[in-house]
Amino acid sequence: MEGYLLTWLDWLPAGVTTSVLVVVLFFMRNYFAEWVKKSVSAHYDKELTVLSSDLRKSEAQFQAEINARDKQIAAIRDGALSSLHSREMVLYQEKVSAVRQFWECVNSLGPAKNVSSLMAVIKYDEFLKATRDNPLYVVVATALDHVDVSRLSTSLADSARPFVTPLLWAYFSAYRTILLNAVMRVQFLKSGSGEDFTNIESIKNVVKEVLPHQKEFIDNNNLEVLFYLVEELEECILAEMKNILDGEAISTKNIEQASKINKAVQTVVQQTSSAGC
Repeated sequence: MEGYLLTWLDWLPAGVTTSVLVVVLFFMRNYFAEWVKKSVSAHYDKELTVLSSDLRKSEAQFQAEINARDKQIAAIRDGALSSLHSREMVLYQEKVSAVRQFWECVNSLGPAKNVSSLMAVIKYDEFLKATRDNPLYVVVATALDHVDVSRLSTSLADSARPFVTPLLWAYFSAYRTILLNAVMRVQFLKSGSGEDFTNIESIKNVVKEVLPHQKEFIDNNNLEVLFYLVEELEECILAEMKNILDGEAISTKNIEQASKINKAVQTVVQQTSSAGC
């Protein structure tokens, strides 16, 4: 019995300790669970805070890069637009200068226009046959001596051609061809040879391409009456100059008409060269 008691007494402290520990652990489990939960939460909160901070930094950096690129694009765009505007201004100034040069050339053909007006009122065929002793020849020759052929230069128009429309060039080429042809026919008169190498139909075709509505009038009259259409040709030139200065678009119809006029003019030039005039 004593041995049994000793044995029990020996185990009593350990049992009490275990029981107390169990009780303590039982009551402390919620504390430890809450502590673990808070520890884990604090750890993840810290990680989330760091991650959120990194994300904000990355977002700020990304936004800064976007803003920087936007500024670069804006600078490039503004520079391109400024450059384009500058080029357009330069081109417009060239066009203005070209139009001015063309009109100067129109004015320089004034003496040829006067010759054309004279041709419209004389009987060309009769004067052509007049000899140097004929009073008719003397009258014509005297009147034509006042024409300064050296002033008929139109080289300014040739140099300004790249800055005008095809139709303006065609109109001017036709205008110049008609007036210079009048001057050339006067030279035939002054030569007293009685010969005229002008291809009348080719000259008429030039005018008909420029003024198709005048076709019947041109076909039913001689070449000298073309003078009465010179003013209308000038109006065509002025109208196209205005289109250039106003920035009007070049239509397919205008390009086609310009091509027809230029072909007609080229035919006259080739025939004149072949005739040795």
